[in-house]
Amino acid sequence: MDLLDVLEELLDTCKELRDPLLGGLSPHQAARFPSLVNRARSVVEREKAKSQPVGSWLWRAS
Repeated sequence: MDLLDVLEELLDTCKELRDPLLGGLSPHQAARFPSLVNRARSVVEREKAKSQPVGSWLWRAS
């Protein structure tokens, strides 16, 4: 398991914590988590971008 796997698992855990139907937090408690989830998502996306070949992000940018 590499860093990206750990970060994706953390992001999934954060999503579960935000969803009371999955046994997570109440809506009031979950309201405190968006910044944490967004931060985790941005780290995962950044790590994914680092692991892709240069051509793939150049193609997406155009």
